[in-house]
Amino acid sequence: MAGTCRLGVFALRDILPPNPRLQRTRLRSPLSRQPFGGAKLQMIFPHMLIALVATAGQAVPHPSGRTIEIHVKSSWEGLVGGLVGGVLGPPIRGVPVPTPPPPDPTEYTVRCNGTECPETVQWLIRCLEAPPKAEFQPSDLAPLISWVQNAQPEDIQKANSGAYHALYSVYASRSVREAFDATRADSTLINKILADYYDPRVVWSDDSPHVSATIHLSDGSMVSLTSSANQAFMIPWSVSRRGSEYRTYEPDIGRVLAALAPPRFQQGDRLSGAHLKYWLVSEVFQIAFRKAGPK
Repeated sequence: MAGTCRLGVFALRDILPPNPRLQRTRLRSPLSRQPFGGAKLQMIFPHMLIALVATAGQAVPHPSGRTIEIHVKSSWEGLVGGLVGGVLGPPIRGVPVPTPPPPDPTEYTVRCNGTECPETVQWLIRCLEAPPKAEFQPSDLAPLISWVQNAQPEDIQKANSGAYHALYSVYASRSVREAFDATRADSTLINKILADYYDPRVVWSDDSPHVSATIHLSDGSMVSLTSSANQAFMIPWSVSRRGSEYRTYEPDIGRVLAALAPPRFQQGDRLSGAHLKYWLVSEVFQIAFRKAGPK
């Protein structure tokens, strides 16, 4: 049933700087990790996946004409400037205080008539109707695994400029580059890296996101989704529907909530998995460097 709510093609674009809230010190989420001398995470929350661009605005027949409503809220707590939600220390006389950027949107609502809902909404409904996934399945990230195993130097540069320079600059070590290629070709090892990333026992002390969604379906029933997971797509999701509660490791729930969200939604990059190429290249490089780098 892995393909029940799978979108055929999706893309992660890598051109904007990261959310500065996610750049902190260790203990930390992989979202905030900056190896290779402070290399910047240059990823973008994909405003629309490729297939959604093709279907945006298209009406999808639905057996009922009743309204479907999706309401999503996000919150986050962590270390910003040394304090929770603040700046370390009082202002210094004579030193201008930078104007903070406008806050990221933390809430949105989508409504559509049951007979005219876009494919994005139907995609979410298919995810909710599919059998729950009891654990992380590496096959759900098959496009990512294929990408890292086949990425050319220019692809690595777009995803992770720090790793690119450490691997392909004139000063790069040939032995580390060969170890990198051998490591990423090992499918078993890549699956283990991803499984460790989604290990529910892993806790990141300075990164506490939370997303909740309430979906009123056209048949009058209601579904509640909640997650406080740190990882990409915020899996697993806790689902409450028709008096039953369960958890599911369905990454498409996060993808569709990100696709429906307004630009710069607070957890948009986390929901969409926009950082995963950067993170996976970093992990593979670090393993290769430990194998072949200076002792």
